[in-house]
Amino acid sequence: MIAGLRRNAYILLSTLLLISAGGIPAASAEAPQTICQRLIDSAELMTVDKEYAESFALLTKAETLAKNEGLDYLLADIHVKAGHNYYDMFDYGEALAQFMEAYQIAIQTSNIPAEIRILTKISFLYKDQKYYDRAEEFLQKSYDLAIKNQDPMLIGWVAVNFVDFLIVSERYDEAGRYLDIAYGALKDRDPLGLLIADINKVELLYNTKNYTSAKRVAHATIPPLKKHGDPRFLVNIYRHLADIGLEEHNDEETLRFATEALSNDPNFEERIRIYSTLFRLYYRRQDFDKAFRYNDSVLLATKSLYEQREEKNFMLGKIKLELLSYQNRLTESRRKQQTDRYVFGFVTLLLALLTVILIISRRQIRQKRIIYERNSRIAELELAEEKNARRNLQHTIEDKNRELTATALQNSTRNQMLQDLVDSILKKTGSTRYDDVRKYLYRLKQQLNKPHEEEHFLTHFEEVNPEFIKALKAKHPDLSANDIKYLSYVYINLSTKEIASILNITQESCKKKRTRLRAKMGLDSSLDLYDYLTTI
Repeated sequence: MIAGLRRNAYILLSTLLLISAGGIPAASAEAPQTICQRLIDSAELMTVDKEYAESFALLTKAETLAKNEGLDYLLADIHVKAGHNYYDMFDYGEALAQFMEAYQIAIQTSNIPAEIRILTKISFLYKDQKYYDRAEEFLQKSYDLAIKNQDPMLIGWVAVNFVDFLIVSERYDEAGRYLDIAYGALKDRDPLGLLIADINKVELLYNTKNYTSAKRVAHATIPPLKKHGDPRFLVNIYRHLADIGLEEHNDEETLRFATEALSNDPNFEERIRIYSTLFRLYYRRQDFDKAFRYNDSVLLATKSLYEQREEKNFMLGKIKLELLSYQNRLTESRRKQQTDRYVFGFVTLLLALLTVILIISRRQIRQKRIIYERNSRIAELELAEEKNARRNLQHTIEDKNRELTATALQNSTRNQMLQDLVDSILKKTGSTRYDDVRKYLYRLKQQLNKPHEEEHFLTHFEEVNPEFIKALKAKHPDLSANDIKYLSYVYINLSTKEIASILNITQESCKKKRTRLRAKMGLDSSLDLYDYLTTI
């Protein structure tokens, strides 16, 4: 993997060197816009193949050509493609910056269709990061522009995207209205758009528990989806069919469609959902051995997802570092070439005293400018380094909190399964008069209460979130250690059921504790405890 990263970085630097030095001549028989568009298309193919270094190299060349030839209308597309690369590599801040740059260019060039598409991409970026208010704001702008432009295709696609957002927001009635708009706008115009609308309809029907209609639509979409050839859509449909089978207690269909989904190479997020469905199936059937295996698969897939993100972040950082190093060397080389030319001119112009004085004067002015630019560059680099340090710290805290959450949920799942197993044994044996049964029940109950795991969690939680603990104690000095422990679980957004399982108490006791804490902290009954803790 490291060798692959190094190879990508070298390819990128070599391409940039050729571009800057003029070593890649343009084909005189082709128009600049044709060459530029081909570069953009090739970069997009590199992104699909996850060859991000090559994609960035091609986009850099396309950007240089577009700026030199005045092809402003292509710059927006270049920045959008760069934004896709950053998004795939989990650098969401840089992705948003690229999309915003593309949006400004689209406005300046009065390219309304491009504006609509970019606004939709910005909306999806905010939605994936759970900033739903901002996501809806940009999506609404996109929809208003499509209506103003009176383009049925654009209206239909934005409506399809609106349906997806509203389903995530659990606003199902509004989602149904926009779905009708999408069907009306795309009918007899865009078969692919109608197919995406059908996929959204399956999800909407599933979420509203209309399983019969959801199955009918899902089965109707499978043949055209197979013809289309994109496995992501098939995975989505098969997963929903498996979930419907689980809800309808149809174990055969659940297994069949879950297997179909896994055979289409789902991404990590989909794989986690499918494994969770199979875990629930086997757990309900009391096949605990398979249930545990699929639960372990969920944890393994989650870990692999985090590792993939870390790997891509490392690759992106390496590419950026290599680019910065190359740019510094290139700048130094150009400065040296300029100095050589100035020396040669100085020697040549020594024949005339006035010319010598003029050269010296100009050289002094230039040196002052170079010093000013260098100081400015140093300041920019220091600012960028500080910004990267803050970003890396935030990423570290987020990763640690995700690990803590995964650990807490794993403990919660284990406790719940052990408690269910104890109840099942009691139910089947009828009593605990048998010494062997009592012995095993005692061992199982010991596993339900492991205080050292809670202490381990709290120790790591305080290490990861020292500022939160400090601020909480400062605002509410009357809180006990047990209160802070409970609030720590709420802070990482565990449910009441999960917290009750971890603490080995009933959900009712857990709810009462939450109510007592709200009163002890003097919080208004309308204020959500989790929302309050995240603002401390």
